[in-house]
Amino acid sequence: MKKFVLFSFLLFGMSAMAQVVIPPHHTQDAFKQSHPDANRLVWTMENGNYKATYYDQSKKMRNTVFDANDVVLRNEYELPTSDVPATITDYYAKSKPVRLLSIAYLW
Repeated sequence: MKKFVLFSFLLFGMSAMAQVVIPPHHTQDAFKQSHPDANRLVWTMENGNYKATYYDQSKKMRNTVFDANDVVLRNEYELPTSDVPATITDYYAKSKPVRLLSIAYLW
């Protein structure tokens, strides 16, 4: 229960920091062209860039970050830890005293 409360607090705290915005039409068009099947789209600002958070056809959350010229700076998506290379999981197991998360993010 403590973990749930902590997770809820962190989730709401982080969402309060992100400001939902409406990007320029050319940025929206660039996103629609590259992701026509995106669902539940939310735009936020991140370091002066537009970040689209959405769900794909497989119902996985993804993020795409655009600069002011509609250039994709990065794509982020959920990656099961079973898909993370063993060298990375071994490093974290040795250097970090906490458990690995069940989801890793690919930048």
